[in-house]
Amino acid sequence: MRITSSLEKGYLPKELPPCFASSSFAAVVDSISKSGNGWTYPVRFSLNRAGGVRRSVEIPNPFSQYFIAAECSKHWETLRRITALSPISLSRPLLGTGERSLRHRIPTEGWRRELVARMPGGVVTLKTDISQFYPSVYTHAVDWCIRGKVRAKNNLRGAGLGPTLDRLIRNSRGGQTIGLSVGPDTSWLVAEVVLARVDAALANKFPNAVGRAARFGDDMTVYASSTGAEEILAHYQVILEEYELAINPIKVAIVDGP
Repeated sequence: MRITSSLEKGYLPKELPPCFASSSFAAVVDSISKSGNGWTYPVRFSLNRAGGVRRSVEIPNPFSQYFIAAECSKHWETLRRITALSPISLSRPLLGTGERSLRHRIPTEGWRRELVARMPGGVVTLKTDISQFYPSVYTHAVDWCIRGKVRAKNNLRGAGLGPTLDRLIRNSRGGQTIGLSVGPDTSWLVAEVVLARVDAALANKFPNAVGRAARFGDDMTVYASSTGAEEILAHYQVILEEYELAINPIKVAIVDGP
C-alpha cells in the first residue's frame, strides 16, 4: 500500500459519486501539521440496498485516516504476507492499478468462475457469513493476528505494528475497541489480515477441503461431504470465537449438491 494512493483513491467509500474526491487532501497532507494522539469520530451515513435494508458506511477523520494509512503503508509487506496466509481468499488485497488504491487478487467478475472450479468432489455446499463483520471486529484481535494472541495479551502496551494499528483504529472511532469503518481500503486490508488467520487455522485442520473452498469478504463457500460440512462448520465457529467473531445464523446453510 502506498500512502498517497491510499489517501487519494482509498479513503472515501467507493459508493460515493465521482464528485466527492480526496485527491486534494492527498496532495497537501505532507505540508499540514498533524497530531495523532486524540480521539476522533467518523461521519456515518447509510446507503440503499436491495430489499430495503440500508448499508452503513463511514468517512473517518482525515488525520486519523492519514495515520492509519501511513502505518499500513510503512508495514505493507508484513500485512501482505499475513493476508497471503489464506489459501482460500478471493478478496485478498493487492496494490491497485486503477480507480482504487487496492484491488482484489481475483477480480469480482471472476469469483463465480472460481466457485465453479472448486465444485468437483463436493456432495453438499456449506455457505457461511460472519455476523456484522466490520462493525464487530475487535481491534485488539488485529494485534493478535499480527503478533500472536499470547504475545499480544502478555504485553498489551507493546510497540510495533500490531499495538500501533490497534490504537490508531480505536482513535479513529472515538476510542471504541469494536468495529472498523466501512469504506476505506485500509479497513478492507485489516479485515483480510484477521480473516487470513482464521482461514489458515481452518486449512490446517482440514487440508483436504482447501481445494473445494473459497472466501470473498466474510462469505465462505465450501463444497464437502455431508458429514464433513458439519464438522467444518463446527470448527469454523470455534476459530471465529478465538477472534471474538460469530457466525450469522440466518445466513449459514448446508444444502445438497454443489
